[in-house]
Amino acid sequence: MTTTHAARYGASEFLKDRHPDLNPPFPVDVIPEEIAIAYGRRHVPKLVDVIGLADDRLPDPERARALRYLLSLLTNQETKSEAVSYGAAPYLVHLLGNSDPYVRQLTSQTLMSLADLMSGRAAIVEADGIPALTYALKDASTEAREAASQCLEVVSSGPSGEAALLASPARVLFEIVAMLEDAISSSRAVLAGVGTLCNCTTSDQGIFVALDAQVPPTILKLAKAKDSDADLKTACARCLRNLCHHPYGKVQVHEADGIPVLTEMLTSPIESIQQQAAAAFMGLTLEEDAKLPTIHSAAKQLVAILHHENPDVAENVLATIQNACEHPEARRLVELLLTEIDMDYVFGF
Repeated sequence: MTTTHAARYGASEFLKDRHPDLNPPFPVDVIPEEIAIAYGRRHVPKLVDVIGLADDRLPDPERARALRYLLSLLTNQETKSEAVSYGAAPYLVHLLGNSDPYVRQLTSQTLMSLADLMSGRAAIVEADGIPALTYALKDASTEAREAASQCLEVVSSGPSGEAALLASPARVLFEIVAMLEDAISSSRAVLAGVGTLCNCTTSDQGIFVALDAQVPPTILKLAKAKDSDADLKTACARCLRNLCHHPYGKVQVHEADGIPVLTEMLTSPIESIQQQAAAAFMGLTLEEDAKLPTIHSAAKQLVAILHHENPDVAENVLATIQNACEHPEARRLVELLLTEIDMDYVFGF
């Protein structure tokens, strides 16, 4: 019986046996150090073993290929959980310092996939992944920097990950602000960075750290930029909303000249931006010093969307007008713009 190449394989736990069988009649042009695609029940553990090889035992192109294969397998919770339980996180965190920018990019993307799981976020934190990913925000490679920024956003999406970012000695929010202001950062890196700031400003601790890091003026600058797209403006509006619902946050937004920016957002054709801006104004106008300036800047825009078809927008606008009109002069100015029916709607008479 003739033995074909398709029927020949090595079934072994040793790394050397995971390479193609080079004995005749195998083709002579096979690259000895090439890593074969892993299949079967142990495909994820095998690839984790490969990416964990010492730096001098695997060429960077082959390490990148193994990372691509592993990333392509992490499409469901089962394979992600398997990679986490098999100890992928420490190997990946180590690879964030690899000399090859493509390896660093793939590494952050793989970590981001694992971070979809709570156990994955915990493993990344335990492996000191937060400082490593934060350092990667300064990567000279635009793609590697982008992947690290996106990974941090996913890590911060869970309460435990958010807490780890805020507690890290790497001063993550400060480094994100620096990355947002660096011209090398891609639009997707910037969007993910703002997303991380949004995730980290939902608690008092996060607000305090964000204020120390000068997040409000940075977000307002991005929101005003002409080249900021709809997704970025929406993320900026969401971050401003978070800040304006904190006693200290609303003060910094007001002092950073945030009212004109929020006023412009009220006129956006994108409903989500209007909603977040109206919610920000609702919190901001609880501050006494912001009531009259809000009406001076945004009275016409607020009245124009008082009956917005989106009930969330309409309710936020109504609360904003009512808050602002606690100031007598603000109320006088608003009354000049309201119909009799709207007077009853807003003031109850």
